[in-house]
Amino acid sequence: MTTLHQALMELPDFGKRKLPLAAPAHAPAQAAPPKPKSKGWNSHGHLQWKKPSSASLGAAPERPAAEPPPPKKSRRPPASTPSHAAPRPAGDPPRASPTSPAGEPRRTPLPKHEKARRLADSPPARGVGGEPEHLLLLLGLPSGCSALQLERLFADCAPLQLQLLSDWARGTPRRAACLALGSEAAARRAKSKSMAAEAAVGGDAVRICGPVDSVAAEEGFSSSMSAGMRDKLRLLEARCVKALACAKLPPSLVHVLLCCEEGAATRGVDEAVRTLSSGKVKQPQQLLTHTLLKERRRAATLSSCAGATWLCRLNGLPLPRGPAARLHQLLEELDWSAMPAEGKLRGAMAEQSFKLGLSTKVWGKNNGPYVPFAFKEGFGVWDASSVTQRHRQLWEAASTLIEACDPSYPWTTVQFNRNFRGQLHRDDKDASFQVATAFGEYTGGELRVHSQDGIVDINTRNRFVRFDGRYPHEVLPYEGTRYSVIFFQLQPPWSVDLTSTEEGSHSSSK
Repeated sequence: MTTLHQALMELPDFGKRKLPLAAPAHAPAQAAPPKPKSKGWNSHGHLQWKKPSSASLGAAPERPAAEPPPPKKSRRPPASTPSHAAPRPAGDPPRASPTSPAGEPRRTPLPKHEKARRLADSPPARGVGGEPEHLLLLLGLPSGCSALQLERLFADCAPLQLQLLSDWARGTPRRAACLALGSEAAARRAKSKSMAAEAAVGGDAVRICGPVDSVAAEEGFSSSMSAGMRDKLRLLEARCVKALACAKLPPSLVHVLLCCEEGAATRGVDEAVRTLSSGKVKQPQQLLTHTLLKERRRAATLSSCAGATWLCRLNGLPLPRGPAARLHQLLEELDWSAMPAEGKLRGAMAEQSFKLGLSTKVWGKNNGPYVPFAFKEGFGVWDASSVTQRHRQLWEAASTLIEACDPSYPWTTVQFNRNFRGQLHRDDKDASFQVATAFGEYTGGELRVHSQDGIVDINTRNRFVRFDGRYPHEVLPYEGTRYSVIFFQLQPPWSVDLTSTEEGSHSSSK
């Protein structure tokens, strides 16, 4: 193959033209004279510009005797000078980097190995399950297996999205799950956990399958799919084969179908078939694959937050021992049945619960007047000073604890719960974030927060964490006795920050 350099060398005047040398650093820059052009007629009878000859360009200026010859240019991109490279001769001014027509320095292209290194070091794209290789099909799960067990098992592969699959025809669990990951490296790490999965979930033969072996493994687990689901799957495969005009679907596409629920698979195939019917798609198989992946991810995320991306499990900061031990002792000795009814949680979210500090109340004909509540119409704020006075010992212990943990937090209320088993909920009356902690002898019971980026589990046993209760959150299942203490803010410190006004800034400076 003829290289670009060889093709240039074959030109008749290549290398014969003498170009003017760069002016010394102390000399003023002179504009280069314009290149003369001449007209002529080519062999086809069209008028064209002729290439100027070397004679028309003029003779090059003589080189000063004291100036060393310019170094030979290299075709390789400039790199950092190695330690063994020869130093620049004394008196040789540094060469200016080439510039673009706009005057900005040109960007030197990176070598291939540098591009590959930067690509490997770059963070993964947002979201999981973006490629068929990022999906794993878990087969042979026991009937009592939960998503929480599997999340703990594959925690080192996070971020991940886990969805327990159901039979397309019966609607019952099919003893299978889809594990969506963020990279092929995470998928390889997860596939190496087959034996650990059997021990963790109690299954006799748990299989973790990728696009290559999922179809064959699914045939071996006849109880995973019913006959009705197999018929529905064949119908979707036939539609895909007809749309792609191929003899058989590739294993990666069948793998994606096996990892989807019926609704997501049907919507993905319908959308792809409509687009392919236009006849303007250049890569139909890629279109079908990514449409199915998009619908699978969307359905898993919207299924009551059960399939949202699980990010990690974190540990809160340790509590100061003295104040924490004092508050824990008071909670153990407390007669919970005699505590005030103010602030009790709805239903069976907790065995006993109450709060001290500011409280919100409905402001009605027979109730009030109160200070209007800022964030919900028809409510007022009650200071509950009488309740706080009756339980001053508990109030002071909680105040000492929050002062040691976060002295700058402007909390207004503290909630005490015994065996809180709250479902997914929001605290929409909060004016800011919360500070949560827990005590007692129990296992499990992490605080789960559903943020915009995904799910985060936090261990708060003898620890504290700041989180925004206006996001959906819940407490995971646990065994034992669990006391939780939540500090939150019902009244913001200001509605208008006076220090950001001229009047307020002048008064604060005096």
